Amino acid sequence: MAKLWRPFSAPGAPASLRLRASAGLVVTDDRNIEYLDCASGLWNMALGGAHDAVTGAIARTLSQLGYATLFDTSHDYAEQLAEALLDRCAMPGGAVYLSTTGSSAVETALRLACLYQERSGRAGKRAIVSFDDSYHGGSWLAALAGGLLQAELAPSEQLAPSLFRRIPGPRDEAASLAALAALLAADGAALAAMIVEPVLGSAGVIVPSAAYWAAVQQLCRQHDVVLIADEVATGAGRCGTFLASQALGLQPDIVTLSKGLNAGYLPLGATVLGAPLAAVFRGAVPAVAMGSTQDGNPLGCSAALATQQFIDQHDVLAGVLRKGQVIRTALAGRAYPCVAEVRGLGLMIGIALRHAGGQPFTAAESQQVRAELKENGLLVYHFDGGISLFPALTISEHEIDDMLDLLDTVLCRLF
Repeated sequence: MAKLWRPFSAPGAPASLRLRASAGLVVTDDRNIEYLDCASGLWNMALGGAHDAVTGAIARTLSQLGYATLFDTSHDYAEQLAEALLDRCAMPGGAVYLSTTGSSAVETALRLACLYQERSGRAGKRAIVSFDDSYHGGSWLAALAGGLLQAELAPSEQLAPSLFRRIPGPRDEAASLAALAALLAADGAALAAMIVEPVLGSAGVIVPSAAYWAAVQQLCRQHDVVLIADEVATGAGRCGTFLASQALGLQPDIVTLSKGLNAGYLPLGATVLGAPLAAVFRGAVPAVAMGSTQDGNPLGCSAALATQQFIDQHDVLAGVLRKGQVIRTALAGRAYPCVAEVRGLGLMIGIALRHAGGQPFTAAESQQVRAELKENGLLVYHFDGGISLFPALTISEHEIDDMLDLLDTVLCRLF
């Protein structure tokens, strides 16, 4: 539609696919062609489409409480979700701010980290450090916090660049740690927070070691830097534990969540603060002046509660770990000449692609592979150097076999 402006495109740019329906992992386009969606929409449809437990909860809530603001009222769905998130994140005594997107959850985290420093007597700590190959959202502040979008931002969009510092990501863990240590030694008094993805998704599913995260955490603690784990993509079970941080030994001060939190059915974001940070804001005057109309919408909260209940009742997370290992082992065992590496955690899987001479695929070449897979009936994601898989946490053994067969149709002929 010429009047529609879609994300990361020009106004009126045509879409490569027009979807009409979804059920489980299968989506159907406007030509009635079916695809196996192993990108889970935008990594968020954690239980697939038309999931009865989630849609049923939404319908029941809609018939009872279609909307309630959290400005001067509250409701059970938001309060129960906040309690559940503190429990799942192992942050007793903390606090949860509910918003609408991953980007808004990240911006809330950055804002609260800076306010925490100010209210703790460290007003000079305002800068944010992140990785040069990180992604933290598409809204203005979130885009500035992430390194991957810097080339996409115009000079007029570079708001207060001195507030954002970047270091190399953990592809080379020793170099990354050395850069962080040097930055903190030189400028730690100005740094309010460090925001990280426990597994770097848009960079190609980079999984740092537990030892790396332990060192990062120690450096941040030594310099009073708030550590924010951006679990928008990795959290809510995607990596086989509720938080990827829990699998990697990371203990952040703040956690952000969205995407799969309510199986992607409705807008929802969450910013979870640990007890030390939450204590600074409890009873504080003035209160933090933040809020938006749809923050903590009862429908989104109800969908999240239903999603997490289904995951618990059906032991979904144990299956995530097992299925992820099955997929990675199968791909590695096929020894495609074009595959340089298969990596991942749980059902977050990156396939690095290379040419015969060993050169990595470019972003454009990776996108072409993604397009070829779509033409063969498989939806995946791509990054600069390969493709990635984010199937629903409920993917069946039969669907795994189908996915591997569809991958085979393209990967086996890339050389």
